[in-house]
Amino acid sequence: MDEDSPTLFCFYPASGDWHGWNLELAGFDAALGAGFPHTHSDFRGRGGPADVPRLDFVATTDDDIVYEGHASVVSRDYVAVSGTAAEVSRFVIWLRAAVVPPAGAVWFTSRAALDAGLREREWPVPDTGGRPEVEEALLQHLRDVEAAQA
Repeated sequence: MDEDSPTLFCFYPASGDWHGWNLELAGFDAALGAGFPHTHSDFRGRGGPADVPRLDFVATTDDDIVYEGHASVVSRDYVAVSGTAAEVSRFVIWLRAAVVPPAGAVWFTSRAALDAGLREREWPVPDTGGRPEVEEALLQHLRDVEAAQA
């Protein structure tokens, strides 16, 4: 798996604390607007009983990194975002600062892990450190997924 290839990562509270971030979609939307200079969002899932409420979003940084993703609070609080490990590490730093409560943990998986059958495995985002540490955790995750497929 190429570390420069975009991947869909999904971030959420620790298992058993499904709503540990107290995430609200309107609040997350407001945080996106405050944290990124260019955002577009769309609330979905209000059309019927089978619809799952979620917020689809596109957020762009000043230096033109584009994050496409969505957030939901139905079965657990989670935020999914697509990008390279380097790009997404920057988003995670923002997420920890703007959305996750101070004592809240951030765990993650990816579309690649789910596609590889690693549905029960979860990876922690380091509680401390900056972008290099978060990026390394995301890259190690991708290496773990690749090793599981070998």
